[in-house]
Amino acid sequence: MVGDRSAYADLEAMKKCGFEQVCKEERAELSPWINSEYVRFMPKQRYWTDGFRFPKILTEVDHWINVPMLKNHQMTAAEFTCCLKAFVGVCHPEDRFQKGGNALHQENISEKIAELNLCTRPASTSSTPPIS
Repeated sequence: MVGDRSAYADLEAMKKCGFEQVCKEERAELSPWINSEYVRFMPKQRYWTDGFRFPKILTEVDHWINVPMLKNHQMTAAEFTCCLKAFVGVCHPEDRFQKGGNALHQENISEKIAELNLCTRPASTSSTPPIS
């Protein structure tokens, strides 16, 4: 299964990046996360005061791999990109645009991105539940 969440049209982005073609060739399921059931995550140290939702499928699979797309950013507040910033895709689109300081790109973007990465654990400790 190949899952992804774009900032805009998921399936279109997956096609443009070549995911659809590779899934056809490898007989893998193409799964835009926007079609998934989401669960709410409330980090202990909250920069997301209302928490955020992420795809439930990430709690059900044995393993998953986060593959970042290397690119530049116009967001000067994004102090880092690559693998940690790639995880923004797990966040439900409505949660990325919460009101006021809870919006991802309004303030504390680095801290919010770090909190997004707490909703699941690396495979080496996947039997341990997410940090709450």
